[in-house]
Amino acid sequence: MADNQPKYNTKRVLKRYKIIGFFFGLVGLLILIKAGYLMTVARDYWLAVGEKFESENRPLPATRGNILSADGQLLATSLPEYRIYLDPMSWEPDSARRVKDQHLRDSLLNFYMDSIVNGMHRILPDVDPATLRQRIKEGRRKREHNISLYPKRVTFLQLNELKKLPLFRLPVGKGGFRAEEFRRRKNPYGHLAARTIGKLRSDNDSAMSGLELAFNTELSGRPGVYHREKVSNRYIN
Repeated sequence: MADNQPKYNTKRVLKRYKIIGFFFGLVGLLILIKAGYLMTVARDYWLAVGEKFESENRPLPATRGNILSADGQLLATSLPEYRIYLDPMSWEPDSARRVKDQHLRDSLLNFYMDSIVNGMHRILPDVDPATLRQRIKEGRRKREHNISLYPKRVTFLQLNELKKLPLFRLPVGKGGFRAEEFRRRKNPYGHLAARTIGKLRSDNDSAMSGLELAFNTELSGRPGVYHREKVSNRYIN
């Protein structure tokens, strides 16, 4: 009886398996070589990159609650205020990239200098353009990372206007403009019923008297948690 089963070319099949095995072996070898390169030659570079990028959770202080009258009128509230700074320096860890990035930052700063000082004078009339220009140049000469642009705190509305200025509207990694937030207790009606409403200590915002003290636990609230990432040695919330 004849054998009708198909015959396979075993040598041809084995040859194909050898080619596939060689291909995967080559890929695995390349991966090992790349891993070895990253762990030895490029180790310092990637450690520096790792220091630039971090992720963590941080405690978020609670915003003190408002005090309202029986008919819903606002008697006391906490409003945001900001101190504004300029960082003209590069944070690049690699020396070659740092030189290139610093050149770009300096070019932008010099190009927009007039717009910055005149724009800030328009928004904050007590700013002297010549004095501000000198302060920025002096801070750049000293390689400062936090040049104070204004000795006082600015309001939320003023900050929004400042962010519209040419250099300040760029990302913080390029423009270098940043704001530090504070909270200040405000009474819309001034001294009216001030003794009943109470007040806070200016140094640590703890309650001293009145409703602020009587309901301090409720008004203080509970702190939360926020996530932030470190990118190019700057924290982004």
